[in-house]
Amino acid sequence: DYVVCLVPLTKETHHWFDDAAFAAMKPSAVFLNFARGAVVDENALIQALRAGRIRGAGLDVFETEPLPADSPLWRMENVLITPHNAGQSPHYNARAIDQFLRNYRAFRSGQPMESVVDLSAGY
Repeated sequence: DYVVCLVPLTKETHHWFDDAAFAAMKPSAVFLNFARGAVVDENALIQALRAGRIRGAGLDVFETEPLPADSPLWRMENVLITPHNAGQSPHYNARAIDQFLRNYRAFRSGQPMESVVDLSAGY
């Protein structure tokens, strides 16, 4: 009933959610995107919402940010828009500092660091 998008944006995932993806969902499905805006073909999403092929969407990210004022998504009653802050929590800053300090100590001692970006993979 809910499709939650949490994937990185890569060449392979660009517009991953397209007409075919929305057509494969149940009409009662709600699509939630907390990943990257370009993972979704926004025109396909808008058409799926307008046609009732999916029930609704909750969107924290968009292909163009900020979301243009003339985007139809602003006026759709079956769309909830949040201000690109879904990853925030009361503990985010403390956890980020802890991870930075662990990585700093690992780097200084020549040990492997946590959550290293793989530039060849794109994330």
